[in-house]
Amino acid sequence: MKTLKDSKILIVHNRPQFILALEAALNKPNRIFLNATSGLETISMTQIDEVNLIILDSQLEDTDLLSLVGILKIQDRSKNIPLVILSETPSIMEHYFKSWPEGSVEFMVYPIEGDKIENTIRKFEKREFKWPVKVRSEEHTSELQSRVDISY
Repeated sequence: MKTLKDSKILIVHNRPQFILALEAALNKPNRIFLNATSGLETISMTQIDEVNLIILDSQLEDTDLLSLVGILKIQDRSKNIPLVILSETPSIMEHYFKSWPEGSVEFMVYPIEGDKIENTIRKFEKREFKWPVKVRSEEHTSELQSRVDISY
């Protein structure tokens, strides 16, 4: 199967040691890792660089997950980037994302299993995710824009 030459993967976690460990576990010749430790850094990275996948911790200290994802999904440069959300309790988040296209959001429960996250990334590299990803409605988009200050 055809894979992308390089996959740019943005790992977002407020603990740099977790980012380094995940990069080491997922390291392959065709993967380029970027990292961010906050929601603001995440938004900036997706506007500066061409990111192909975001691995996102659900418990960032500075940012509400739903607000961050909402911002990412309304900005042109980031709206089609698939997300892998790492969480201790994914069932709460799954309710919010249930209307999104299959494959646009994946959930993983801590502790993260190396094989499972590797298989998710491979699925992405084989382009098995379905597109385009859209925010649920115009009303939802307006609500997100009014709740979140995205100036930086």
